Amino acid sequence: MRRLAARAHFWGGLLTGPLVLVLGLSGAALVFRAELDEALGGPPAIAPGGPVRALDAVVAAARFSEPGGEARALRIPARRDQPYRVEVVSGARRVDVAVDPVTLRVVDSRVPERSLLMAVHSLHAGFHAGRVGAVAVGLLGLALVAESVTGLWLYGPSLRRRSRAARPRGRSRRLHRAVGGASLALGLVVGGFSRALFRRRRSQAQARDTRVRA
Repeated sequence: MRRLAARAHFWGGLLTGPLVLVLGLSGAALVFRAELDEALGGPPAIAPGGPVRALDAVVAAARFSEPGGEARALRIPARRDQPYRVEVVSGARRVDVAVDPVTLRVVDSRVPERSLLMAVHSLHAGFHAGRVGAVAVGLLGLALVAESVTGLWLYGPSLRRRSRAARPRGRSRRLHRAVGGASLALGLVVGGFSRALFRRRRSQAQARDTRVRA
């Protein structure tokens, strides 16, 4: 039984390791999505000054740049040197229009689905495979749980009773056990912290978002 579990643990680690690396790197990028979006060429900064126009006027300016579109949301930035963002939907097409709230000038317009960070999000959520990929990510999470359980069972207290002389590979096994345990603990901490940070940023974004009915 232990030999079968050891084989499953070994091959499971080899198969899931690269996928976990992809999810970890893409997830780390998404945690700093706002900062990366700005660094990768977000909406240009505007010169703060003068009274801010009414929200209806900002929305009208955005809709004028996208004829026939419907304004779905208006995002007010935390900094005064950043433009307001209006989400305009026309059929299946969604456009984020950046408007200077003082001059009502459209300073930027982009389709979010074509952005690099949206591609990273699609990779993280489902390996660019839609619902099938999302199911694969869920199964990968279950596989990681199985890897942790089998690892704790195989390289747990039983190995501590084995002498170093009787097992020449004992040092590498102890290193594997230490790295595995530390990775599990670090994953739990980082996962909890990332989830809390994501919820906080989402609540902040929702607080800044003003839903607008056309």
